[in-house]
Amino acid sequence: MREGEAAFVRGDMDQAIAAYRRALEMDPQLYDAALYAGDAEFKKGYNSTNPQFRLEHFAAAGTWFAKAVAINPNRETAYRYWGDALDATGKTNDARDRFVEAIIADPYSRNAYVGLTQWAERHKVNLGHPKIEPPATPANQNGQTTINIDPRTMNSTDGSNNWLLYSLTRTAWAKADFFKNYPAEKQYRHSLKEEAAALRMVAEACAKDLRSGKVKALEASLAMLVKLNEDGFLEAYVLFARPDEGIARDYFPYRALNRDKLKQYWLNVVIIA
Repeated sequence: MREGEAAFVRGDMDQAIAAYRRALEMDPQLYDAALYAGDAEFKKGYNSTNPQFRLEHFAAAGTWFAKAVAINPNRETAYRYWGDALDATGKTNDARDRFVEAIIADPYSRNAYVGLTQWAERHKVNLGHPKIEPPATPANQNGQTTINIDPRTMNSTDGSNNWLLYSLTRTAWAKADFFKNYPAEKQYRHSLKEEAAALRMVAEACAKDLRSGKVKALEASLAMLVKLNEDGFLEAYVLFARPDEGIARDYFPYRALNRDKLKQYWLNVVIIA
């Protein structure tokens, strides 16, 4: 690995690749060996003006990055580098997918977002989570819960009155539901299940009001909330757009069972063509 790094620094990419290949042969689980070999191949392509040479070495870089991903699919760097190699060869959508996978691998790291952000700027694509603003968290003091209600929503004709269900659901979770759902934990925390349950109560009530004709049209953010729920993206939205320290603790268990759904949330909701 040190030989590869030294060769890379002095610009000898062939020797760097050879050294990293030997390192990976000695330890087939050495993520950095595959990553840096791919980076050296990428540099060879990037520094050339020959179109065919560039294509060949960007493709070779992708092969190395794929090996790194196979070693550890939960590190973001190889996805991001791979996305750069794909975008350099005009494979725009494949590049986008790798940049999204980088975020899924490490969503609470700033570096994971660099690739997709730059890709969106290059291709004039907008990125944005749905703008949904629930009411303030119910306040607990001396064992008493205070729920603040905006009086303007009580007689609303756009479904806004259903936000009361959000506050009531979260109050129930703080008192008892958390420990039913997380029996191994000793202290209450804000969780993915709680936030999703509270938002789902609102979404389902709004959808019911719309079907019954009680409301003619939902307020825009509520309409989006209903769609997220019906499309199965409510948990993904919470994990990516509304995480706090408590919710973030639920990310890895959720990802283990729902990786494709997390990816589809980015492709279908956040990336706006």
